[in-house]
Amino acid sequence: MQWKVRWIVLLLAFNSADSCAWNAIGHQVIGGIADRLIEGTPAQQHVRDILRAESLSTASVWADCAKGVDEQGSFRYVSSDRFPECQPFDTPEGREQMVDYVMRNDGRCTVLPGQETCHRQYHYADLDSSMSVYRPGVEGSSDHDIVSGIKAAVAVLAGRQAPDPFYIPSKVVALRLLVHWVGDLHQPLHVAAVHIDSAGQIVSAQEFLAESETRGGNLIRHDGRSLHAEWDEAPEGVVQPLFFQEAARAARSNSLIPGPVESWPEIWASESARNSLRVFDGMQFMARSCTANNRCVWEAHTPESYAERRVNLQHDAMIEAGVRLSQLLSALWPR
Repeated sequence: MQWKVRWIVLLLAFNSADSCAWNAIGHQVIGGIADRLIEGTPAQQHVRDILRAESLSTASVWADCAKGVDEQGSFRYVSSDRFPECQPFDTPEGREQMVDYVMRNDGRCTVLPGQETCHRQYHYADLDSSMSVYRPGVEGSSDHDIVSGIKAAVAVLAGRQAPDPFYIPSKVVALRLLVHWVGDLHQPLHVAAVHIDSAGQIVSAQEFLAESETRGGNLIRHDGRSLHAEWDEAPEGVVQPLFFQEAARAARSNSLIPGPVESWPEIWASESARNSLRVFDGMQFMARSCTANNRCVWEAHTPESYAERRVNLQHDAMIEAGVRLSQLLSALWPR
C-alpha cells in the first residue's frame, strides 16, 4: 500500500535524527486518535466532564510524568526541561496530584530485589515470549501488572473503587492512566520478554532463571541502545497526519471485541504477546557481558529487514491502540 511505503521511508529517514519516545509523541498520537474518533459521541462529553479542557492526547503522558516524583524518601516532583509534554501538570495542584499518586502507591505491591517501585510496575507485564495467551496467574503476570491496571482504571471510571493493590483516587487520574496504559499494552515489549542464558541462547519458560531475565528488552543492546527503547520510538513530525488519516479508516473496519470491557485487556495482552514473536524473530544474541558493578547485557544482531518490520508493527500497534481506546470509552459511556 502506497501510504504505508511512504510512512516507512519517512520514518527510516528520521531514524538517525532526534526522536521522542513512545511515551511522549507516540502516546500523544494514540490519545489524539481517540480524541478524534469519539467526537460527537456521549463518550466525548464524559471525557470533557472529567478532564475539563485537557484532551486525551495531553492526558496520555501523565503516568510517565509521575515518574518525575523523587521516590527516595522525599516524594517531591522534580521538574525537567527535557520533558516539555509534562508542563501542563507542572503546577502546584498538578505536582500535588502526582506526588499523592506515587506516594500512596508506594509499597502497595510486592517488590522483589532488582524490581521497580509499584507504580512503575503498573506499566507492563513480563510474560515469556513463548506464551501466546495472557491469563491471570501465569508466569510474568501479577495482580499489579498492566492488564490489572487497566481493569482497575476501568473500575474507577465505572464508579467503583480500584481493587488492591492500586490507589487511584479519582476519575481524572483513572482516565489519565487508562489512556497511557492502553498505549503501553500495545507495545509488545510492555507485555513479553525473551529469556536468554549466559551463552546467548534462548531458554524456554520452563528453564529460565532470574539471571536470564531481559526485563522487556531493556537488557538487550541493539545498535548501541536498549531494544526496549528502540521499540518505544516514534519520531515527531512524521506520524501524526498519517496516523489520524489511517486511524479513521481502521475504526470503520475494526469490529468490537465480544464480551464485557473488563475482558478486553487480557485479549489485547495476548495479541501483544504473540506480536513479541515478531520482535525476536531472526534475532541472534552474543554471550552475556557484565560490568564490574554486575550490570549484565546481551548484544543482539538482527536481519537487514528488521527495521522495516519494526516500523510496520509499531504503526499497526499505535493505530490499533487509538482505535481500541475509543471503543473502550464508547463502551463505558454509551449515553
